[in-house]
Amino acid sequence: MLLTGWLQIIRTDPRLPLRYLPHDWPAEKAQRVCHSLHERFRPQAARIVADLLDTVQDESWAER
Repeated sequence: MLLTGWLQIIRTDPRLPLRYLPHDWPAEKAQRVCHSLHERFRPQAARIVADLLDTVQDESWAER
């Protein structure tokens, strides 16, 4: 969800050269924060997803 939200934000960002933006434009800081949070939570999120997928029965296997 973090990266989905980030992608929605950057799609609306004008992505203008820095010289045309206010000096306090938050894009660079926001990108650093997003990537930092992603790296921080990715391992735990991957474990949670793997555990959940291990509990879901593969219905295509049952049809064989």
